[in-house]
Amino acid sequence: MVQTNQKLSFLPSQRRRDTEEMLVRLHEVNDIGKLARVTFELVEACLPSQFLILLFRPLEFELPCRFFPLKYKPLVDQYMAETHNEDIWLQRSPINPQVTVVRHSDHTPQKLLHQSAFYKKLLRPNNTEYAASAVAWRENTWLATLTLLRTKEHGEFSDEEMQELQALQPHFACVIRRMAGHQETRLVHSSLRHFMSSLPTANLILDWNLKVLHYNSIASHLCAQWKRGARVSPLKDPRRFQVPGDILAEIERMRPGIMNLKAGANFGNRKPLHRNYHHPSIPSLSASIEFLPSRSLTLSKGTFLVTLEEDHSSHRVLDVSHKLNQLTRRERECALLAAEGLHNVDIARRLGKSQITVRNQLSSIYKKLGIDSRSKLIAAVAQIDKSQDK
Repeated sequence: MVQTNQKLSFLPSQRRRDTEEMLVRLHEVNDIGKLARVTFELVEACLPSQFLILLFRPLEFELPCRFFPLKYKPLVDQYMAETHNEDIWLQRSPINPQVTVVRHSDHTPQKLLHQSAFYKKLLRPNNTEYAASAVAWRENTWLATLTLLRTKEHGEFSDEEMQELQALQPHFACVIRRMAGHQETRLVHSSLRHFMSSLPTANLILDWNLKVLHYNSIASHLCAQWKRGARVSPLKDPRRFQVPGDILAEIERMRPGIMNLKAGANFGNRKPLHRNYHHPSIPSLSASIEFLPSRSLTLSKGTFLVTLEEDHSSHRVLDVSHKLNQLTRRERECALLAAEGLHNVDIARRLGKSQITVRNQLSSIYKKLGIDSRSKLIAAVAQIDKSQDK
């Protein structure tokens, strides 16, 4: 946390204690809603104002702005929709990482302000006259601006008040940067989940302790199929995602070798450790396990990327093979001759049948096998022969 005792030493002791208590609350917030509420309470207690508006970097946070009190919602809506393009304060005040607090009248004289369309459209109807802002930066990137607005009755911000706002700014900026970091992490995880779900392959990511970080629906289906030892309907998602135990055991066997690699020099230049693992009883299922080392070995040991694969061709071979066995003896003879490339006239001569009979018999064979052409019959039988040769 940013130290407060030196920054606020110019305040009276009781007020300094109250302010420091609110600063502690500010540094403890964990969402933007609480951040805005505590910030507004803190500023209201320190600096009188007409209303407050907190603007955030677009897409960095879930809402573009927060404000208080709520009765000024029409004014804020008008500003966000239209008059922000005519904001003379924004146009004339310096905007760079070296400027963290600004009193806008220092850069926009009141006479020039009163002549602007911004003042006539937005400020004058609401009796608004003065403004001061505290800005939060992350290096050269603007993150948020807290603006305090006052009426003529409130008067201009004094040098003492600007000093107080300057003392609060580091705390405001520190919390804004932390919240932006959290939001960035959430967006990264959300993007990764979206990316994983859109992949056409079955992928899952585990941390060093084998905790599942991400997985997609295809991986969920194949993990269920892997565990049950039979084909699972893709229309029914498993109630609970679990990584098959034998895959976890295979990763466990990889870890000693990974630790040995980490102990040696030039580990960062080595390719990630990779291993292929096949299902012990379902030949069509396999897993590719890849270790991805972390850049910071003190904070994270790395992650495991598991890609599950299913060889659909083996299912097609088994299906066609099974259906061929269900043909009659004469149909099998006809099918095998057709698969050898013989024409109907040659098949008829070889089997002692008419060409019409062979043609009708082939139509029946195609229907039983679930195919629609001689070329597919030739390919299916060739695939069966190839699998048997293996």
